[in-house]
Amino acid sequence: MIVLHPLISALSPLTTGGWRLDRTGAEKDRPHGATACMQVDARRIASYSARFGQPPPDGGLSRVLLLAVVAMFVLAAHDLSAMGHRRVVTIKERIVCKDDVLTLSDVVLEKGILTGRERDLEIMPLTGDGTPHTLSLVDLAYQLQQFPQLANLYLRGPERITIQSRFNREYLDAVRQGLLDHLTSLQPWSGWRIDVRLSADDERKIFRAIPFQVQTIRLLDRRQALGTMSFRITCERPDGSDDLEISVSPEIVRQTEVVVARRDLARGDVTSASDLSVTSLWIGAAGGPGLDDIAAGTGYELSRSVSAGDPIRKRDLLDPIFARRGDNIWISCRHGATSVQVAVTAMQTGRKGDFIRVKNPTSEKIFSVRLIGEKKGLLSIGG
Repeated sequence: MIVLHPLISALSPLTTGGWRLDRTGAEKDRPHGATACMQVDARRIASYSARFGQPPPDGGLSRVLLLAVVAMFVLAAHDLSAMGHRRVVTIKERIVCKDDVLTLSDVVLEKGILTGRERDLEIMPLTGDGTPHTLSLVDLAYQLQQFPQLANLYLRGPERITIQSRFNREYLDAVRQGLLDHLTSLQPWSGWRIDVRLSADDERKIFRAIPFQVQTIRLLDRRQALGTMSFRITCERPDGSDDLEISVSPEIVRQTEVVVARRDLARGDVTSASDLSVTSLWIGAAGGPGLDDIAAGTGYELSRSVSAGDPIRKRDLLDPIFARRGDNIWISCRHGATSVQVAVTAMQTGRKGDFIRVKNPTSEKIFSVRLIGEKKGLLSIGG
């Protein structure tokens, strides 16, 4: 049995980051800091003599001894003052976790000594293969240094701890499949090829439900078909003695044929059929709906740069600019069955379908026309 307890690291080289391992007198309630510091200073003197063949320089020995005495009283006072506030916890020799992360609650026997937040402190992640591994008590102390609120926590336990995770991938896959089955029983997902992607937080919640068995799954919000969606899972113990409800919010994605860029395209480029291709991708809600037809993405100006292989979405496409300010454009003036073409000057920049102001250079009259093609407009007069 060994005990770890915090000391002032600046005063003793035996202290490692605020923690000191003490194998002597572990069961006795006495301060150890002063003795440790005296032993360290004696070793310093011996080391100096061995290296240089003489004692420390004049006055050095006195200064070392004086520092040792001062440290002895400081550390003794520190330990004595801390004795009334220290919390001693016993560390388990064998720890079995049902989660993919080791928490403080998993490792200590006296959970009542810890606050609720302290019990949930995540010490380190665990692998999901179920293979046991060992951790020394000193290594555990190092891990706990990341939490300042544990400065007065004393660890008591075996020199080595065995940790095994019940991180059960089969259980996780079964719950994920249950979510998938529930969703594909509903419209519009029943006709889609979809997948359920659980977040790390979702997986933790599911693992904490072991050994409960899933009874019902309910979709809480149907306002969107893809992206992050909320479910409530009701679980029950195998013997029916207790039940549990957990809420998860996985990402729902759909595999579909989408239009992608065949090559890198810059913002402002106008797409052509040779710039695009169709491929099968998993698509979520991010970025909006994609296109499934090359023709639907051809002849538009890109609102952003697109890398080769990226999906082309409706929000990425702008109607092309058909006229710029100062351009000479031809407009068709229609009145009933009569049509006349007139050359005018664009007073504004406009895209396909936009109404822009133009000026007749002969009459200097200004009027509005609708752009129907590149440098082409239409003016309808009367019926």
